[in-house]
Formats: sequence, C-alpha cells, structure tokens
Amino acid sequence: MTGWLGRTTWNDGNAPFSDMPPQLVFRQVLKHEVASSLGIYRGQKRVGTVNVTPVHNPSDSVSLDGNIIIPQDGGRPETYSFSLRFDLEHTQLHPETISLRLSRRQPPLNALIEVLLAAQKVRYNIRNGDLDLGMQELPLSGGGLTTFAPALAGLPPMPMDPQALLQTLESQANRASFVIRGERMDGYRVKISGAGLTATATLGQLGEIFVLRTSTEYHLLADGLDTKKYLP
Repeated sequence: MTGWLGRTTWNDGNAPFSDMPPQLVFRQVLKHEVASSLGIYRGQKRVGTVNVTPVHNPSDSVSLDGNIIIPQDGGRPETYSFSLRFDLEHTQLHPETISLRLSRRQPPLNALIEVLLAAQKVRYNIRNGDLDLGMQELPLSGGGLTTFAPALAGLPPMPMDPQALLQTLESQANRASFVIRGERMDGYRVKISGAGLTATATLGQLGEIFVLRTSTEYHLLADGLDTKKYLP
C-alpha cells in the first residue's frame, strides 16, 4: 500500500503497476467487446471522430470507423470518411489482413486498400473523379502503396513502408491506476512503437479507450474529456 501511494503521488495521480504481456490486454479488449467513441485531435483542435469496435469470434478483429478533416497545401481542408479493419491472427493477435476504405464527397473519391500480410500483397481499387483503375495488385515490399496509391487518392505519400512498420512493431503493457472525470479507476496502459513512431493508450478494465497519445501531432480522446488536461 505504501509503495502504491508513493507511485500515485509522484506520478501525478497516475500510478503504474506491474508489467504484463500485451496480449493479455488485447484479449481483454476482444473478450468484452466494448466500443469506444473518441475525438480525433490535431494538437488541441478536434478534426474528426472515430468509433473503435473490437469483435471476438473465430476471426478476431478491431474496426475503426469515422471521419477526419485533412489540411491541403494551398487549398481548403477536405473531409474524408474512413473504415479501417484489422483481422488478427488468433494466437499472438498480430494483424493478418488490414483493410482501409476511404471516401470523400468533394472532389469525389472512393478507395479500398487491402494489405494481405500472409500473401505479401496489396490490393487496391481507387475511383477518383472520372478515373477508375479497377482492382490492382502490388507486392507488399514495393513502393507503390506508399507513393502511387496515396497520390491517386489525393493524399500525401505515406511516411514509411507498412511492411517495415509491422516488422519493427513492439508493444508493452502494464496495469495502471488513473483519474478519469474526477474518478479514480484501475485499468491498463499499452505502448506500441515502431519505425520511429509511438502510441500510448490508457484503457479501462473492460478495454474501453480513454486516451491515445502519439508521437505525431494527432491524438485520440474519449468524448467528454478535457483536452487541456489529457492531451499534450
């Protein structure tokens, strides 16, 4: 008890407990299937929303559905709707397939990108205005996914090869105690890092997400929480 009080006091009321395998936290998230409704923030400014939905069945998965406003160089910001789904391998819960659907009303855009990790392939179908490529396929190790496909969707190039990012991913987890909306509760902290990027999430005992901070300027925060208190 004395040790716990000490850690709570010296960690701004957010006490870490013992480390634990990240897979145990991921299994808790999948088991309870508690969805999280979050705002997307660029710094302190809200630029979108996302609903995170874990599904536990013979094919475990996590889906993210929402919208985001992306600034454009020399033009007005554009609003995109997206649906991102991770289909997970059952034992270690590593991604097996990643599917992204992206749409924009003006100018019209509809895109489907599927990363097939087992087959080391990427499939994509992009319709941008009058341009319709039909279904295309690339090797995962090629540069097309990071440069050519985003350019067709009107997006900047991806900062890294998705395969390289997945190969360098590392995760850490621990039990934690923290204050949310003035109430102390126990839960988990999970840190995922790879290719120079990091993301740290604070989750409740049932796997609900309260805060996700990243090493970029974008972060996620549960609806109703104060950005000045929970975001950098």
